[in-house]
Amino acid sequence: MKTILFTILSFLISIDIACGECSTGWTRHERSCYHFSHDKEEWPSAQFFCNTLGGYLAEVQDGAEASFLENQVNLLQSTDTQFWIGGSDVLVEGEWVWMTSKTRIDPQVLHWGGPGRPSNTDNNENCLTIAARSEWNDAPCSLLFHYICEMESGYEIQFSQTQKHTHTHTHTHTHTHTHTHTHTHTHTHFMMKTSICAVIHIHTYIRACVRAYVRACVRTYVHTHIHTYIHTYIHTYIHTYIHTYIHTYIHTYIHTYIHACMHACMHACMHTYIHTYIHTYL
Repeated sequence: MKTILFTILSFLISIDIACGECSTGWTRHERSCYHFSHDKEEWPSAQFFCNTLGGYLAEVQDGAEASFLENQVNLLQSTDTQFWIGGSDVLVEGEWVWMTSKTRIDPQVLHWGGPGRPSNTDNNENCLTIAARSEWNDAPCSLLFHYICEMESGYEIQFSQTQKHTHTHTHTHTHTHTHTHTHTHTHTHFMMKTSICAVIHIHTYIRACVRAYVRACVRTYVHTHIHTYIHTYIHTYIHTYIHTYIHTYIHTYIHTYIHACMHACMHACMHTYIHTYIHTYL
């Protein structure tokens, strides 16, 4: 429990320093961070991997963001490189939608790569890619391409304005004594603010930290204990059992059986042959 609290406290202290920064392997543009993958995946798998990283396949909202992504792809200096982004028309053919936000794609940001695109060849090209030379294209979702993940960049912590409440209570008694009590209450709410200015209470953030910590602990436990147990079981028990069984039992049995059988057979054959030979020719 102390470790969990220490981890949460350390993260809360350091988060204002890391505000707006992107993790290693991510590139920042305005309020988002972007990861350009080195591996290739199908569109659904690419979306899944982006989700596991805390993001989603990139969704282009304006021309500046489109230019940024296109320039980054062009910097890779590969004319045949294509990257999955988060658009698809799989629900309604020809109606391109960002699948995470469920919003229609602004036609002004769609830079289709030449005449005839989107082509929807064989009625099977339902996922969106960005390629070198700033060309956008529709492609079958089952193809293997690089992909671009997007996530919001960082958090910032703030204190909300302090609110003071003054309550005045007046009590009048028949003995002509009037008592006036004034109570002033000051409430300071510790808040967290995301990069898109959505304010949430700190306990929501703490719950998220605890969940992340628990998930990390579970992953560590599974990897350390279960993996070790399976490895030990397979290596020690099954390997030893099979080795012992084959080497000791089967080898010994076969050796003994063959030796005894061949010995008996040779003995019987020689005895019969010699006995028959003696009686026949002598």
